[in-house]
Amino acid sequence: MTDGCCPLFSKGSPAAATALYGTMNAGRDLECKEEPKGHATPGCHSLGLMGLTVIMFFNVSGGPFVSETIVGQAGPLFAILGLVLVLLFYAVPSALLVSELATAYPEDAGIVSWVTAAFGPKLGFMQGFLWWLYQVITLAGYPLMLRDYSVYAICPTLTGSMSAPVYCAPLDTHLLPFLPTNGTLVMIAFVLAISWLNWRGLKVVGNVVFVLVIAVLIPFVVLSIWGISQHFNPSEWTRDRPFGPANQAPPIKWFPFLSALVWCLNSWDSASTLAGEVTKPETTIPTSLFHCIWLSAAIYIIPILACTAALPPQTWAAGFWVQAGLEIGGPFLQYWIFVTAAVSFSGQFLAGQASIVYELYGMAELGQLPSCFLSRNSSGVPIWSLILSGVVTLLALVACGGHLEVAIPMSTSIYSLTQLLEYATFLWLRWKHPTLHRPFRIPLGLPGCVLLLVPAILIGAYLAAAPFFIGLWLISGCIIGALVAGALLQVFLHLARGYYPDAFLTERQSQSQDDPQGLHVSLKASSH
Repeated sequence: MTDGCCPLFSKGSPAAATALYGTMNAGRDLECKEEPKGHATPGCHSLGLMGLTVIMFFNVSGGPFVSETIVGQAGPLFAILGLVLVLLFYAVPSALLVSELATAYPEDAGIVSWVTAAFGPKLGFMQGFLWWLYQVITLAGYPLMLRDYSVYAICPTLTGSMSAPVYCAPLDTHLLPFLPTNGTLVMIAFVLAISWLNWRGLKVVGNVVFVLVIAVLIPFVVLSIWGISQHFNPSEWTRDRPFGPANQAPPIKWFPFLSALVWCLNSWDSASTLAGEVTKPETTIPTSLFHCIWLSAAIYIIPILACTAALPPQTWAAGFWVQAGLEIGGPFLQYWIFVTAAVSFSGQFLAGQASIVYELYGMAELGQLPSCFLSRNSSGVPIWSLILSGVVTLLALVACGGHLEVAIPMSTSIYSLTQLLEYATFLWLRWKHPTLHRPFRIPLGLPGCVLLLVPAILIGAYLAAAPFFIGLWLISGCIIGALVAGALLQVFLHLARGYYPDAFLTERQSQSQDDPQGLHVSLKASSH
């Protein structure tokens, strides 16, 4: 069998493919022990508690970035209340759900394996496609945020300004007439550079991201303490409208507000697509997600409390933390926060891209994608998955029109579709497979689990349906287009399997902890 994805439908038997790539995660620890020091073994467990925790921190949060838009859209009171409520009634249930299912199905397909186990490969594939698309759009948001923060660093506004900077000559001009704007070149270079780091492997990612976490936390501790020591007016916390000109407070923008809240506290299921790379997933995954919950709560809420009380009323928009640093600590703190922002966006992109790369690898292991997606480089990184994610991320930048305010609701609306299917999967497996071995189990019965998920289900349903009712036609079209594209891609792969069956592994059910040797149920008959 050939490894390249260009000759997509290569010759060779499914048995040979299984022999070449192995069956799921069986024997990975043994392979790691036998590998000479200094060489990565494709498929071996390379993520411990610290590595997974820092990667998940950047998948879920990565710092208080984007929380400025929450204050700008609804004011301090609803921003703080919104973060607390979404954390308790959306993020915590999501983290608990992921802990249970990711430890029951510790494989790289992650959420795809759960849905496949509950509802079969067709819905499993659709889930995988939508989740991958959501993550790609989310990745496109990080270079966009880098550009917005660069604007505040290079072209800051005046203290108390009621308008965000619109034009910044160093970024909005062209180095050469035939090139994109300088800001666009920076975003392209950012995507390519972080993709190269992911090419180096998960051990490199984990080590780099650990350093980035420390770098992100320190300046916001300084910003919060420095701001409170200079001026502290907690009465601003009760302001229930966005900041605006005197007697002209703008109305609250509820859909963008909720989209930004979910953006800040989602992606808990990213842990599932790394489960096959994690040592002792039954304890590592729940523990890492617990640490991410309290860390994310602190990094969002404390700087907002400090800066809304310390600064005069003014417009809060993406990139405002750089402006806050300038007003509280001068140019030193301004540029420190800007560098921190660039570091955080790098970490978030690094962690998010690692998740979707291993998701496609896992889908190929389930037989849902061509087996060429199983090809890994010498560092154990799936080659074609990484290349595809980098290319489509650049295309997503174009599709968003270079606007973060489009990327955020677009990604959260598509993500909400995957969330709703995840909730249905979780409840279905609890109902139909109550004896499934779950190394971590939410200590509630089925009725209790339903009640636990009701707020999260309502949030997901609103974000998925609202664009159609409030006239956000670009986002509505993206939702419909994603569903149609997923269905058409599934038909194409079904036809390809018929003509070139040797290019796919045998389609099968997911491997749970009840099936540690990979003795799976073939779904080949049901897929034709």
